[in-house]
Amino acid sequence: MPGSALDKTDPDFVVFNGALYGLRALALILWHYQTLHGLKTLKGMIERFAPPEENDTTTYVENACKVCDVQPDNLFDLDTSNFYNLMVAIIHQENGEQPYSSDLISQAIQMARQADGPSTAG
Repeated sequence: MPGSALDKTDPDFVVFNGALYGLRALALILWHYQTLHGLKTLKGMIERFAPPEENDTTTYVENACKVCDVQPDNLFDLDTSNFYNLMVAIIHQENGEQPYSSDLISQAIQMARQADGPSTAG
């Protein structure tokens, strides 16, 4: 399948056929946190994505809140521009930089929505 994982030689990581598909996977994970797991706050989503047992989750949440301009326990709707902002915050936190264009991130979000999310753009 185009865009699927290329290599599963490492049991902990998947290598995607280009950044777009890795970003799409992140968007799907975040979408599932809200729709399947009922996580409706930024804090809840980050704590699941980067559990405290393995990460400095408090700092992670603080940094994401700054990028998204929200409080940790406020309702956080991925049907808005918050989705894009959260993607940017996570990418930066995980990579130490955010190297992707806004168009690429937006395209990944749209692909995730078409695959599994709402039909409305936000």
